[in-house]
Amino acid sequence: MYANAPNTFRQNEIIFYALLAGQVFIGLVLRFALMQPDSGTAGEYGTIIPIAVAAGIALSFFFRKRAADTIPETGTPTEKINHYRLYFILQVAVLEGANLIALVLAFLDNNARALLWFALGVVAFLALRPNKAKFQADYNLSMAEMDEIGG
Repeated sequence: MYANAPNTFRQNEIIFYALLAGQVFIGLVLRFALMQPDSGTAGEYGTIIPIAVAAGIALSFFFRKRAADTIPETGTPTEKINHYRLYFILQVAVLEGANLIALVLAFLDNNARALLWFALGVVAFLALRPNKAKFQADYNLSMAEMDEIGG
């Protein structure tokens, strides 16, 4: 039995919201910086930004599909939550990285409109939010097993 099992699913939620808050905060700061009167559009990174966001979205949903394809049929609830957590962290880390790249490039490009790509990345990030009911159904866990892992 995993010692911290009752907190495991809650930890995934905390990780998710912490990453989301960091992205949004940095996005708001950069939006403010780019909206200053002396900002103009250089356009050097205009094509890289959408490619970075699209690649991040595609990779994160690839990891989601990969996780769904490799769900263990048997095993303890702890083994199942560890499987879920591995792929969850991969999904959100890849997409957060792409979103942060979009923010940095928008800042370097001095292009406030490029932040729309970041907004699209945040919407995709929100789609990855941990969902207890979906987790329970996907991993065929009973209510007692969900209680065991903190669901």
